Amino acid sequence: MARQERTKTIVPPNSPERWGGVDPKPPPHFDEPKDPVLLEYVHGGRTAIITFNRPQAGSTVTTALGVRLSEIIEEIETKVTVRCAIVTGAGQDFCRGADLRERKAMDSEQWLRQRRAFDRTLYTLRNMRRPIFAAVNGRAVGGGSEFAQSCDFIIAAENASFCQPEALVGISAGADRRGSSRANSLPDMRCIN
Repeated sequence: MARQERTKTIVPPNSPERWGGVDPKPPPHFDEPKDPVLLEYVHGGRTAIITFNRPQAGSTVTTALGVRLSEIIEEIETKVTVRCAIVTGAGQDFCRGADLRERKAMDSEQWLRQRRAFDRTLYTLRNMRRPIFAAVNGRAVGGGSEFAQSCDFIIAAENASFCQPEALVGISAGADRRGSSRANSLPDMRCIN
């Protein structure tokens, strides 16, 4: 029996074909919430709860959400009563990364502007001078996983899952090209059941 040779098509990382079967069409009856990120102070203002508020879209991150998240973190930094912050997602998912529907409509310049905004958001999150917890429910995908890893602590529900699908198409995680995270800088990490 003759051996069949397989040929592998290499898709350049900047090619539109890299996403294969991903079809980022909006779901039916898609209504954007008034506030893409919610901020609530509890326990007498000592705890700030930050919620990704796009449950109909898996709490995916739009440019506006990323910019608003940076503003919220900077606001929390100015409150002397706040002792810690918690980041979580509304709905079934923590955060499924960047909103591909928005990204699909972008030209190169808009995409680079979004990338800068996301870099700033993660930088602001990582440099927060108070402990920050990621309360992960459901999926933390791509940039959502990066958000969780950028926090001091991750508290994961039993249904939590983390993944970096970018690796499947040959690219690295998008928002932080240096690969640093607060969780990675801890000297002794342990998973507590």
